[in-house]
Amino acid sequence: MVSIQAPGRMCSIAAAALTLAHAAHAEVVAVWNFNDSNAIVDREFLNGTPVLQTSGIIHLYGTALGADRNDPPGKAFSKRLRPPQVPGGGLDWWYAPVLLDMTGWRDLSIRVAAKAMWGPSARVQYSLNGGQSWSYYLPQSYYLSSNWSLLSWDLSSISGLNNNPQAAIRFKFLTSDATLVVIDNLVLSANPIPAPGGAAAFAGLLVFAARRRR
Repeated sequence: MVSIQAPGRMCSIAAAALTLAHAAHAEVVAVWNFNDSNAIVDREFLNGTPVLQTSGIIHLYGTALGADRNDPPGKAFSKRLRPPQVPGGGLDWWYAPVLLDMTGWRDLSIRVAAKAMWGPSARVQYSLNGGQSWSYYLPQSYYLSSNWSLLSWDLSSISGLNNNPQAAIRFKFLTSDATLVVIDNLVLSANPIPAPGGAAAFAGLLVFAARRRR
């Protein structure tokens, strides 16, 4: 008995195969655990060394929340925010930008452990031109508490970051009260872009296997 597979069905299988090929290979590409008392990246697997451009102070008490490779809860990184001393108070914020070369990578995602008093908000912005201009990643904003929380952002929908040698992201912590924001275990993940023909070949194998099973 011969089984005939509808072309539309075969296209769906191929598309699903391509999606699985990307999703199955997500990798950690950069890690900051701050245990060495600085803001220099601790492990990275990109083309160029990603740079966390920020000022702050080392916080003596980190967390294991969100740690990569079971990094110990050693130290963390912090910044004290104070509202401007003007009548009626005001807002103060901490920008923590990361410049990274995404050549050969796609589907960037971010996670970081964070805490603070008085509930400052935490949002992420991205840049496609090395930080010359910034756009908000709108879907997710967090409000910090005095307990450690694991914050995460999936930027895979921002196609302009994919394969971009001038990609950049930055955190914006915003408050109207004096507070100390503490972050730890900053981890960036991405999917490698397959070599030409690699993903298509993988999809073809899955389609072939589907045919053989019928």
